[in-house]
Amino acid sequence: MDDKDKFRWDEQRAKDNELFQGILNDANLREKLFTEKFIEGLEKRKDALDARARNVDIVRLTMLLLLLVAIAFPDMSVSTLGLSAKAANFRELLLFVIASLQIHMMPPSIEQARITDLMHVYV
Repeated sequence: MDDKDKFRWDEQRAKDNELFQGILNDANLREKLFTEKFIEGLEKRKDALDARARNVDIVRLTMLLLLLVAIAFPDMSVSTLGLSAKAANFRELLLFVIASLQIHMMPPSIEQARITDLMHVYV
């Protein structure tokens, strides 16, 4: 693969991984900082991010099902959080909530990918 074919946003990730590998190669730092407690902490953080992602996925799927109902049956009456209206009136709100959830999950997804990279470099 040529240098032109590589993704530019992957360059920083590769540089960070090389820097972390260089730090890991220093025996003194590895013994003091990067112990089993460090990896356990990373695993706990990754598990917490996974749980958060699952919860957001449940909410997103619920909103998608409500959006499907709003599109398929626009004259149907829907009551959500004490608000009652025709399903067609909720479409814009549901689209906004679904898009907001996706944007809300971008930083945790990036952090989760970085933790996975660190764990692969560590091993």
